[in-house]
Amino acid sequence: MWLIVLPRKYVALKIIVAREERPSRELRIILSLGEISANQPGARHIVGLLDDFNIVGPNGTHSVLVMEVLAPASEVLSTCDFAKDWKLFCHQLLSGAAFLYEHGITHADLHPGNVALTLPILQELSEEDIMAWDPEIRTCIHRQPLEQKERASLPPYTVAAFEAPLILIREKFPDYKPDELCVKILDFGTASQVGVDIIGPSVHTPLRFCAPEILAWQLSEKSITRNWTYKCDIWTLACVILDFADMSIFKEGSRDQRTLLTEMARWVNNLPEDWFRRLVAISKRRGSESLRWEYAHGIKSDIDANWKKEYRDEKSIAELGDFIALMRRMLKFEPDERPPLSELLRDSWFDSFRDKTSR
Repeated sequence: MWLIVLPRKYVALKIIVAREERPSRELRIILSLGEISANQPGARHIVGLLDDFNIVGPNGTHSVLVMEVLAPASEVLSTCDFAKDWKLFCHQLLSGAAFLYEHGITHADLHPGNVALTLPILQELSEEDIMAWDPEIRTCIHRQPLEQKERASLPPYTVAAFEAPLILIREKFPDYKPDELCVKILDFGTASQVGVDIIGPSVHTPLRFCAPEILAWQLSEKSITRNWTYKCDIWTLACVILDFADMSIFKEGSRDQRTLLTEMARWVNNLPEDWFRRLVAISKRRGSESLRWEYAHGIKSDIDANWKKEYRDEKSIAELGDFIALMRRMLKFEPDERPPLSELLRDSWFDSFRDKTSR
């Protein structure tokens, strides 16, 4: 992302990898969403496209998206009153995802890095504030591509990435707290549209946020049928929410599909019979041991006790038991057992939030 200064406004530029596909999948999906009324529930929680154009660079023709400037959700949440704002954050995130699914879009890459928050106070910073903050920041002037023999992958004026807007705001407004959170879902590079795209042509999501059906497909070395649906995003949303709450059940050190699928049997559900058979078959086909699946299948874990033991001292989340119950509704081995988002938005954990917003 590039931070761009326009008269009286900052915008972000996203330059998409050069491909033959025109327009890019991401641009096509964002444009299709932009044709839908902005007044529809959840629409305002999708990143807004202000403009788009193409540029020709050393690696070919790139689509360029002009978007609003956003901040990493984890960074902004750290400045908020967590107890007060947490339900609002979760409701907005699920509302944005529900809007996508209502219009036939599966995101397929909903990890924490693709969830952001608006930062309206940024507009109070001057260009001089930004330029004075770091001597390496400098204005870049567009130029035509170099001759083929002189082309390089990256232009010489690039600098290391950093979260400039948020760092500057903290220095300039040390007591800043957002008046109201506004979640934005972004990055539709691997998203898919019903009737147009195959869901999940590639997977870039960190493993600990992937749904079990994706992990099984990866473990099979793509030899089993890829039967993913939008329900894979519901699993991922639960993992993302738990991560933002610092309650991740699948830790960052869980770096392989086998470990994660075994952990799921402990936290989510004892490994169902059909999953056990499926994973044993994959292991045999690969010539690898299946003892791990026999162990996972044989776990008679008290899932309620596991959750209560791990999070019994979590005081910052209101109605913790109801919150955990909501997460467990979303974390089901079988995709068909994960409720639709419209139903999850009516979950009892949101009752007090709905009461406040209806006044």
